[in-house]
Amino acid sequence: MDPLPSILRISWPMITFIEYHFCAHIPPSWLEKTHKRLQETGVGYILNAEQYYAVRIFSTIVAFGLTVFSMQMLGSFSPMILVFLTLLGNFYPQLWLSEVRSRREKDILKTLPVYLDFITLAVEAGLNLTGAIKQAMDKGPPGPLRNEFQMVTRDLRAGVPRSDALRRMDTRLNM
Repeated sequence: MDPLPSILRISWPMITFIEYHFCAHIPPSWLEKTHKRLQETGVGYILNAEQYYAVRIFSTIVAFGLTVFSMQMLGSFSPMILVFLTLLGNFYPQLWLSEVRSRREKDILKTLPVYLDFITLAVEAGLNLTGAIKQAMDKGPPGPLRNEFQMVTRDLRAGVPRSDALRRMDTRLNM
């Protein structure tokens, strides 16, 4: 798994507690759909589906607590603001996930021509497709597409057929 962002790293013990105690009751269909969405956004190597739901629960609790604390400090109480900010805390991880996905799509579309050129040149120079992908990965710019090619080469080294490794990449990049 990849390293966690700093905000998640700080709150990770509480998130794992919530995951262990509350996320075991989430329906498998929801978990499967969330897992697919996490894989498409490239966050699947940071969080699994249960951890994502734990993050949502944690952010809802934090938003509720901060809203109540702020209202106490200001000396006023508004149920509408409390409900709105608590719901915003619940939906913040979804907003973050969609923003990460759009940023990732832009990065992939920006670097795709470079990688296609490297792979084409390497195949024309006599390398096979696996060697061309490794060469493109070594020479290409860093970013999510390089990470995807690293996963493909990792799968190929593990013995996965090339067509299956590329198909997995296609499902992860399904834009």
